[in-house]
Amino acid sequence: MRIGFIGKGGTGKTSISSAFAKYIARNNKVLFIDADVNAHAHECFQMSPSKPFGDQSLEVSKYFHGSREDILPSQMIGSTLPNKDSNLIKNIDTDKFLKSMTNNKDNISLLTVGTYTEEDSGVNCYHTKLEPLEILLHHTFDKEDEYIIMDATAGVDILGTSLYMAFDVLFFILEPTKKSISVYKNFINQTDVKVIPILNKVTSDKDVEFVKNQNINPLVCINFSETLRSFEQGNNQEFEEFIKNNYQSFDKLKNSLSGKQDKSDYFKTLSSIYKKSCESWYNNYFGTNIYEKTNKNLDFINNVGGNNA
Repeated sequence: MRIGFIGKGGTGKTSISSAFAKYIARNNKVLFIDADVNAHAHECFQMSPSKPFGDQSLEVSKYFHGSREDILPSQMIGSTLPNKDSNLIKNIDTDKFLKSMTNNKDNISLLTVGTYTEEDSGVNCYHTKLEPLEILLHHTFDKEDEYIIMDATAGVDILGTSLYMAFDVLFFILEPTKKSISVYKNFINQTDVKVIPILNKVTSDKDVEFVKNQNINPLVCINFSETLRSFEQGNNQEFEEFIKNNYQSFDKLKNSLSGKQDKSDYFKTLSSIYKKSCESWYNNYFGTNIYEKTNKNLDFINNVGGNNA
C-alpha cells in the first residue's frame, strides 16, 4: 500500500505520518519517504536521515533507465513511463538499490529527499529534488502487504508533480482553522484522487463541530497532545507514548485502506501526465520530441509484481 500524508504546513503532518509508520512497522516492513522540505521525520524514528535522495538525480536516472534504447538516461523526467527494459523495484524489503539509498531501523527504511543547500539558493525549486522520487515510485511495483508511507511537502505543492497520483490513498491532515480548511478544499477541487481528511490538534467538541460545519467529515480526530509537545521539546521517549495514545485512531486509518490502485489506471494517468509534461516544456528543452521517442508499450506491467501478480 502507498499512503501519502499531506496538509498545510504546521498541521502535524510529520508527527502523524511518522507515528502511523511506527504503528504499521510493529508487524510490517515500511518504506518511509520524508519528502518534506523541512525533513524532520528522522527525529521521530531516532535515526539519521539518509543521504539526500533528491541530490542523486543522475544516479537514479541511470539506474532506472536500465537497458532501454528509446531515450537516454539524461532524458528521464519525473513522469517517464517505465518499460520492459527498465530496472524496476519489485520488493521494497530486499531491493539492493533501495537499500543503498535508505537508513534502516526497526522494520523502517527511511528515504530522505533532503532540503535546500547553499548551492540551491536562487537556482533550484524543490520540485527538482522531488523528481528522482517520482522516477523511483513509477518504477516500483509494490504489493498490498508492503507499506510505502510519505510525508509530503506542505500545502497543495504536490499537485505540481506526478506524486499526487502515485499513492493509493492520501490522508489530509487538518487543524480546526479556516486556513487549513481552505487548503484542503483547494486540493480536493483540483484532483480526483482518494483523499481522506484527518482532524488534528482538537481541544474541544467545538473544534470538531467547526470542521463538520464546513461539510468535512474527518475519519479520525486526534486531540492536541501535551505528550507530543514534550517530545518536540526534546523528550524522545514521549513519542512512543503518543503512538500508544492513538492506537484506536491508527486502527481506523489502517482499516480504511481499501486496496491498491489498478495498475492499468495508474499508468494511463501517468501517461497523460508524461505527455502533458513533454509537450509543455521538455520537448523544447531536449530539442526533440521525447514523448514520441518513448516506448509506451506497457503490456509488461501485467507480469510484474503488485496487485496483479
